[in-house]
Formats: sequence, structure tokens, C-alpha cells
Amino acid sequence: MLIVWIRKHQDGAQPAGSAADRTARHNADMKRFRAAHPDWDVADARDIVTADGNLLAMVTGARLAPNSRN
Repeated sequence: MLIVWIRKHQDGAQPAGSAADRTARHNADMKRFRAAHPDWDVADARDIVTADGNLLAMVTGARLAPNSRN
């Protein structure tokens, strides 16, 4: 899982601390995030790809736009 966020600094101010401090804070934030969000049971790609190259993946929680529903 890749999570990226961008924070806009007020009036062009630079973030506090050195690059190493910011990286350490980011790593600590990511450790807390991973602890709060355990891994899902994700299927291995080899389990869902057929011999002819088609994908057989289960889709859950998909929302369709109102005009695309039948």
C-alpha cells in the first residue's frame, strides 16, 4: 500500500526540523498507521490470472455512477 499526502505550508514557510527529522516522523506515522490497519487477505496474482492472461479477481465495494447502472 502506498499512501502519499501533500501539505501546503502557509506563506511559503519551510517545515520545521531537518530532512532526517521529517523522515523519522514520517516513518513513525507510517508504523502507527500500519498497526492500526492490519493487512487484508489479498489474493496472490498467480491465483487470479488464467492461462490465457485473463484476470479472475473478486471486486467488492465497487460503486457505479447512476447512469451506468442497468
